[in-house]
Amino acid sequence: MEDNAKKLQELGYSNERVEQVLSQTSTLEEAISILEGSSSSNTAPDLNSNTPPQPETQPNLVNEPFHRIEMEEVTGALDMSEDPPPYDEIDKDPPTHVPVGLVSVPEETERGPEGQEGTQEAFEFPVSNLYELEGRCFIDNWSIPYKKTESLGILLQASTRLALEGKADENEHCKRFVDRAMHDCLDKLMTSNAVHRWDNNIQEGISDMLELFLEFTAAKLQTSKVNTNIKTLQLLADVFRPDSPYHHKNRSQRYNKAHWDELLKGKPYAASPHFTLKKDPCGVLVDTMNHFGYKGGFDVIRDRLIHTEDLQLEDLNALLQPLSRPIDYFESNLFKEYFKQPMTTTIRYLGDLNNETLKRKEVGCFSECINALKIIVNKFWSQDDLYTIDQIRFDITLKMIQVSHFNSKMNGLIEVIKLIDEAQGTYSSLTHTHTRSSVTTVKLIEWLTTNKVLSIALEGNLHHNQYCDKLKKIVEFIGNRLTTEEITTIWNLQEDQNQVLVDNIHSLLSAATGKLTAYQMDHLFQLIQKSWDSDPSDRNHERLLKLIGKIAKDDKMGKVANKVLELLWELAHSLTLSNEMLEEALEAHSAILSDSYFIKEQTRRQYIAKCLEDIKKGTWVTPAFQQLHKIIEGFVKRSAHKQARVVITELQKTYELIRITTNSLSSYHKAIMKSVGKDKLEGDTPVENGRYKYSQCIEAHLKLMHYILTDGALYLPKMRAEEVWDALASPESCHADRELCYEWFHNGLGDLEMDTQTYMFQHKVLKINPRTLTTNGYRCLRVFFEHANQNDKRLKRTAASTIIDKFELMGLDYLWQAALEVQGQDIADLLITNILQVSYQHLSARLKKDLGVIHKNFVTDCVTKLDHAIGQLEVASKKSPKKEKEDPAETRRLCIQVIDRILQLLFRYVTHTEENQSYVRTQPPHGSTFQGHPMVLFVSCEQPKKDFPLECHNNETLGSLRKRIARSLNSIPDRIQILANEKPLIDMRDKKVIQQLGLEDEQLLIVKVSNFHTYPVRHETPGMEENKGIGDQARASFALEQENNLPSIQLTSDRKFYTKLYSLVKLGQTKVTNRVLNLLKILPSDPTILSALNIFYSDEEVEQDQKTAILTQLFDCKANSAFQIFYNLEVLSAMLMPINGIDERALGFKKSFIKVGGLNVVITVLQQDSIAIDVDYEVRQGCYSMSLQLARYLLCNKTSIVNLTRTQSIVEQVEKESTQPTEENEGEPEGEREKENGDIEMKELIFSPTEDIQEKEPDVGPSVEQDNLTQIEEEIVKSATESITNEDFKAILFCLSRVTWAAAAGKLQLAATKGDQDMLKPNTCLEEIYVSAKDSALVQESLELLVAILKLRPLLLESFYSLPNLNALVLDVLIGSPNEHIRTHMQENIWQLCKYFNESNLPENVDNPRNFFVKLLLRSSLPYWGSSSTGRNSKLTKQLERCYQYFDLLCRIIIGLTKEEQVLLELDADVTMKKELEWLQNTVIMLDT
Repeated sequence: MEDNAKKLQELGYSNERVEQVLSQTSTLEEAISILEGSSSSNTAPDLNSNTPPQPETQPNLVNEPFHRIEMEEVTGALDMSEDPPPYDEIDKDPPTHVPVGLVSVPEETERGPEGQEGTQEAFEFPVSNLYELEGRCFIDNWSIPYKKTESLGILLQASTRLALEGKADENEHCKRFVDRAMHDCLDKLMTSNAVHRWDNNIQEGISDMLELFLEFTAAKLQTSKVNTNIKTLQLLADVFRPDSPYHHKNRSQRYNKAHWDELLKGKPYAASPHFTLKKDPCGVLVDTMNHFGYKGGFDVIRDRLIHTEDLQLEDLNALLQPLSRPIDYFESNLFKEYFKQPMTTTIRYLGDLNNETLKRKEVGCFSECINALKIIVNKFWSQDDLYTIDQIRFDITLKMIQVSHFNSKMNGLIEVIKLIDEAQGTYSSLTHTHTRSSVTTVKLIEWLTTNKVLSIALEGNLHHNQYCDKLKKIVEFIGNRLTTEEITTIWNLQEDQNQVLVDNIHSLLSAATGKLTAYQMDHLFQLIQKSWDSDPSDRNHERLLKLIGKIAKDDKMGKVANKVLELLWELAHSLTLSNEMLEEALEAHSAILSDSYFIKEQTRRQYIAKCLEDIKKGTWVTPAFQQLHKIIEGFVKRSAHKQARVVITELQKTYELIRITTNSLSSYHKAIMKSVGKDKLEGDTPVENGRYKYSQCIEAHLKLMHYILTDGALYLPKMRAEEVWDALASPESCHADRELCYEWFHNGLGDLEMDTQTYMFQHKVLKINPRTLTTNGYRCLRVFFEHANQNDKRLKRTAASTIIDKFELMGLDYLWQAALEVQGQDIADLLITNILQVSYQHLSARLKKDLGVIHKNFVTDCVTKLDHAIGQLEVASKKSPKKEKEDPAETRRLCIQVIDRILQLLFRYVTHTEENQSYVRTQPPHGSTFQGHPMVLFVSCEQPKKDFPLECHNNETLGSLRKRIARSLNSIPDRIQILANEKPLIDMRDKKVIQQLGLEDEQLLIVKVSNFHTYPVRHETPGMEENKGIGDQARASFALEQENNLPSIQLTSDRKFYTKLYSLVKLGQTKVTNRVLNLLKILPSDPTILSALNIFYSDEEVEQDQKTAILTQLFDCKANSAFQIFYNLEVLSAMLMPINGIDERALGFKKSFIKVGGLNVVITVLQQDSIAIDVDYEVRQGCYSMSLQLARYLLCNKTSIVNLTRTQSIVEQVEKESTQPTEENEGEPEGEREKENGDIEMKELIFSPTEDIQEKEPDVGPSVEQDNLTQIEEEIVKSATESITNEDFKAILFCLSRVTWAAAAGKLQLAATKGDQDMLKPNTCLEEIYVSAKDSALVQESLELLVAILKLRPLLLESFYSLPNLNALVLDVLIGSPNEHIRTHMQENIWQLCKYFNESNLPENVDNPRNFFVKLLLRSSLPYWGSSSTGRNSKLTKQLERCYQYFDLLCRIIIGLTKEEQVLLELDADVTMKKELEWLQNTVIMLDT
């Protein structure tokens, strides 16, 4: 905007007016139009329009309105069927006077209205027209005015006036116009493709513009030097070009002979050729030339050519071009007489060019200058003069090459190339005259050889690629005329030179090889061989190989291809050749054989035979196989008229490629085994003089064989397949051999016939040692297994899977053996999956008719194999192996592995077969009968919008979760869709427990509520009630029958199976223990334990002793293993706290259990010496967790743990991300909304996961039966707590404190240590970095039970205060535990204890918990509020990172203390604050990142 304002102010417009106009428009052109009195509405026409460009009105920029027509470059399809209206019809208001500043004819413009001399005003160049013109021509949709009264005409006239005054170069705007806009406009007017579509008015307008340009050029040449008019003279030459589109459009017009005869007094400069010459008249061109001559233009050119003292070569060329371009249209007699002296002077000037001139950059125009001069001389003078010019051309070219300057040499070579092209007829400088070039091939070669041009050119600059490209053409031209001395000279130029120069020299030589004679080629190859032997370095060999490849590639006549092949073959067999060079040599060799059109089929067969000969010798095996592979591929490529399989089949019949390959593979393997040794052979063992790895050689054999079989559509004979397998997969073979063999047979199984597949599977694949089976071995086994059984019609293969048609599958026993014995667990998982598929999943519908038999057979097989493994393990444990070579330790390891795999098989089989059963089982899985570890799931629902945490345990079923979520969303379970990890949890999996679904603690569940739900329509009919009873009985009978057929029921029909599983835990193997745990959870609970505990359902006094004995039998930690105790506690939990809710029967069991001391039995598990320190960690976790759950239930009547701390933190996180308030609560205070969304929602959503949730019904209040059950429960709990003495409670507190501390540290085994070996010490938690969620839950359970006991027995507070290391326990857990939830559990439970006790419920002489914990927190030895410190301390860093709960708890306790309490606790607020501020200001801790 500022630039436009400045330009308008320079044109004389006021600042006020300029600002006003620029506020209306942003373009300069429109602003000028508005300032001149009218607004321009001109826009570029649509290029895609099918209508021709119409004339448009344009305001005069010099205060006079006029109209104009615009010419435009139109690239779209135009409809030229209708011409635009003539200009005369549009121009209704022509200008009445000549605009100021324009010059047409001097005598007219310098006179006033009455013809008297007038004074001229100061001339100003029309800048506004320049801006307007530039805005129109320098765009894609350009539009150029062509009338004299428009911008281009105005500017040309103004420039002419300045040129006449000699001020054109001084005026900045004029110079800008001449250098840019004028050239662009005239070039488009002359050369645009749209010229042919413009009408006569436009053609005449262009002619007017050309005349104005010629006037300007003539004036400019008269008043300035040539070097300032180079571009103008070039444009003038283009204007005089007869073949330009403009002159071609007007080629048939006649010139105005009478007019020019009158003006030029009968001596015109140009005239149309005589019709006998069969040339177009080109009248417009002739008129243009005569106009230029009339304005004195040719006179100036003639004068400048005569006086060449101040001319440079570029100036001379610029002056000659306007004469040479229209040479056929000059008047011959006048031109000969008029330009004879200038031509003589020009020839003399060119002949006298010195070396300094040839070094200049502009010497590149010498060729154009010579060509222009030859065109002129050839037209009007004799051939002798033409030969003189050629001689000058030769002399100057030679001078250029002889000068050491690069620019001169390069221009000289360019000129030589042009001479070569002219001599060969590919280029002629005389194309305008259609005359054959005077430079012949003989004459040029004679000149090149006589003057040794090539030798001179080779003296330097060979490191330039462009320079060498020019030399290459010269060498190609000379060809067989090169002498051996010149070839040697060129070769020797590369000595001690860099890579670029050597490559360029090699390119020169390779370019000449196509035309060299056989003698010359032999000489060149001798030079190559000599260099190869004299310099054995890889660098030199690489260069020579590249040269050889170039020679073969540049051979266009097929003269040297065979010689190159022989040379490459000999070089490739050289022992001194490196691997890289060998590969390059063979690559070049195969490329020539494959790509060269001059190589015959016989030659290719010859090299196939040579490769086979080397293979048979066994000395050059790997490269021979690699080269043979490439040659055969090239053979197929060159045989385009034949199919690949036909070509390969012919080669196979001729050379027996398969037999030779397999024989070589076998013999090569044996030879390497013999030379290296059986135990030392590996895949990377060096072979063939260290040139290759052993695996590379084997791969070369196999790749060639696979290619021949696949592309040749051939089958591998059984004998050859055996030969390959025996060579690579035998027991003596190395690991790399077997891997290659397995992979090759897996990929190429389709190359074996069906009989061969079955034979190889039975006699070879099934002999693989299952213990050493690898991934490739498994893939090979599986594909053979499927194909062999498919061939025998035992299974069918479809696109999706396989269908088993027979139970007796070939190789099934081997699959079992491999699955149990293979070392890799990943491969074992794949094999187990295959066994499950062929045993159940992929069975056909016909075989699945009797599922009970299928399950029984599978279970029987597993149990049989398990018994066998246990027996073998017992034998190995006695250290009495049957054979001396057997290793008892390895046998034991294998037996344990087999046991682990069988348990895994059983678990996966039972899980898969029973996951979709929908009926209610009488013997449910053990894992679904008791409460597991507590966990929190986060539920998010979009519609209705609701996010909430959901307390549950890992043994809760998906169906129970679905019901509870439905209740929270005021819906029904059938409408609830649950997604976990973006995968739906379908209704068919409702019987699965959370643990089996893979859900993790604090996992997000996405819930969608469906709007569609259908209810079955019930029609009441007579007798429906009776039929309903009969139907229910039938369904129950059918369900029981189906349940008895389940594999879990069949597996546990023999009660000894449980004993067998318990015994496996005693092996002490963590993996086996976990397998047993998982398997027991999907099996029914042990009926032996159930029957023993059933006695507690009876409250008969006579059975009390028997009940006590049973408790001792089942829960005595010394008589039972920890695992057995864990399992028994789970069964007890299922009976005390049934998963479906507590009823009167369960309360009777609870009462009877407590009556015989059951609570003490449960608490005993938590004691230090109850569980050995070396017990499996998960078993210990389970024992402690179950014991705490049962103790909490028996003492506090709580069946589940509600993790308010964790859920509250989740709710707070959700509230931070919550959306804006809705319309209902928009007006409520923020605090009220928080209370409603927080506290109330927590109460609604967090409830017992054991609650039996039914469809939501109206709240009618508690029933009488529920009141009775509640009263009974309270009485039982009261009697239980009263039966326990304070000493027993003290022991319980001690046990809980140790379990809390050990779990907070993530090391439960520390709870079993005591005495001098007690590992629970200060900073035990601080040293840890991770604690599991299960341990965190244990901390919460134990803390809540501890607080509950203290609330029940306040007198125990003193005992609690005196617990050993209580201070260390509290601080270590509160500050040191790495788990934030654990620290929060400690904080919240301490706070609950402090809030609960006050003066009303606190016993006499017992310190208040608040006072106790204030002293504990403030007087403990902590790094807070101490002296200032600076540095890096890992312990202090951890304490700072984990201190939030400590300070938050301290803040809660201190707030609200009275003055008396502060004095009693010796608290001084001022001193405390001062210490805190001082510590915060002076302590600098460098935290690790």
